[in-house]
Amino acid sequence: MEQPTSETTEADAGPPRYDTQPQVGLVELDRFCSACGYNLRQQPVRREPTTGLLLCKCPECGSFEPANQAMTRQRSWFAQLVYLLWLVWIAVLGTALAGAISATINLSHDTGEMLNETKYLDEPIEQEKTDGSTRTINFQYQVSPLDGQHTMQLVLNMTAAYAIAAGLLSMLLLFVPHWPRKGYVLLALGWPAVALLAFYGMRIVDNYTLDYATRGLKLWIFCSPLLLVLFAIAGGLTAVYLCRPIARFVVRVVVPSRQRGPFAYLWLVDGKTVPQTR
Repeated sequence: MEQPTSETTEADAGPPRYDTQPQVGLVELDRFCSACGYNLRQQPVRREPTTGLLLCKCPECGSFEPANQAMTRQRSWFAQLVYLLWLVWIAVLGTALAGAISATINLSHDTGEMLNETKYLDEPIEQEKTDGSTRTINFQYQVSPLDGQHTMQLVLNMTAAYAIAAGLLSMLLLFVPHWPRKGYVLLALGWPAVALLAFYGMRIVDNYTLDYATRGLKLWIFCSPLLLVLFAIAGGLTAVYLCRPIARFVVRVVVPSRQRGPFAYLWLVDGKTVPQTR
């Protein structure tokens, strides 16, 4: 009986398969499958063994797409336009962050001043000025009782701080998805701290009420911003851990399976498998 040789064994095995080739990179840009519309971003790129072309395989329908188009440099005018759009987008994010800090400062000031009540003194008291002279006052500011209107305003301010932080972090999680999770956590903790320091530096120093406030009111004015910052931090951390799961749920409920290609990054950035089309 004739023994098989190495040449006949390799010939019978057929040409090498694409899936067995080593991975040479990933698709770094949004590129959609021409057959089913699936987003091929982050899919492995391999060299086709027969022609040597760089290809990526659609995991949805199995079609092959050339990967070099996702790696080649765009035309100069288009590259400049993309660069300009990136600058605009960075400006939008910076404006959103600055607006969140400014809104938190204003909420802190409003919350600190909302419980002020004027207390008229039967016996005027003297206060010493910084230049050594004295002044006589006939009233003091104190903390007023917490009635229904004050309670509602406090709840609204805390809810606003929570919503501002959750909205800011959600925008970053959905539209700047390449950060590691610890980066979002640090931002959720960091920007409310910046707002708090700005409030103490800008508003506390120039707060006229503190000159004539009782000890209880001074304590409230100093501590109420901390309460709002805690709510802002809670809102940011909630977005970090729940924003993308909620977004994935909404996409699966609202968007038909054949049209989910542009939203595939919501799964890929968290290392999850994109739901397959039925």
